[in-house]
Formats: sequence, structure tokens, C-alpha cells
Amino acid sequence: MQEVMSRPDARRLRVRPLARGEVDVLQDVFDGLSVRSRYLRYHTAVHRLTPANRAALSAVDGRRRIVLVAERIGPGGWVAEGVGHLVATGSGRAEVAVEVVDAAQGRGVGRTLLRHLVTVAEALDYQLVEAAVLTDNTPMLRLLGRLFPDARTTVEGQTVAVEVRLG
Repeated sequence: MQEVMSRPDARRLRVRPLARGEVDVLQDVFDGLSVRSRYLRYHTAVHRLTPANRAALSAVDGRRRIVLVAERIGPGGWVAEGVGHLVATGSGRAEVAVEVVDAAQGRGVGRTLLRHLVTVAEALDYQLVEAAVLTDNTPMLRLLGRLFPDARTTVEGQTVAVEVRLG
């Protein structure tokens, strides 16, 4: 996978690929999510990440499963504020998802992660990225609409399927 990293400083985020098996970062971000944020991200009540969940989420390979970490420098070093997932779903297709700790929501972390995920998807020759968003996740639907005004959306029950053609 092409290295993706934004230039870090005290005000900006750095975005880097998650290393295989780097489960602590995933746990830290999960722990920073409220019950509502966890529901909006996972579409069900998730109270904890099991060891199997952490292992599956951190099983990155640089092509079919990629996780990007958005971090900001803090007093004790770099602190994860969010993660973005890109998972191949078929030939030329990948699903994207982001989760941002509650304390950092509304500060551009999700937007930055989505932009980096699309850049990675394009570099890997994916033609389509898709996202499944709950209908009551208004902030994410608004963000996707602003970033990808030409996206195709389909409401399927309580989920909005968002498809973005790349290239």
C-alpha cells in the first residue's frame, strides 16, 4: 500500500496506516465513543470489543483491508481521534467506514479520514466505494453529501446505501 500520511503539527491531524495487529489504537478510539456513537457506527448496540473483534479489525493487508488512523499531538504524544476502514467487497468495490471519538467530532476528523480513504482506494484502482449509514446519522449523511455531491444514495429500511464512483 502506498504510504499515506499528512504533515503533522500541533493543530493538524496526521493520518497514517494502522500496523497489522495494532489493536490498542482501535480500542482507544472505541473507548472514546459514546453508546450512541457506537450504535451509529456499528448499527447495533456494541458495548465492548472482544479480542476476536479487535483481531479482525486490525487484520490489515494493505490492499483488501486497510485502516487509517487520524492522530493529533497531545501532551503525552500522539492521540488517536479516529479510524477509517476500507474493506474490499468485490471486484473494484470497497466499503468505507469511519469512527471518530466523541471529543473530536465536528472538527474535521471524519472528513479527513474519508478523503484519505478515497485517495487510497483510487491508488489501488477501486472504481466504487460504498458506505452504509443509518438514516438517523444525519451528521455523516451531511458530510458524505458535501464530499461526494454526485454520490448515488438508496434508502434500504433504516440504512442509506451511499455509492461513490471514483476516477
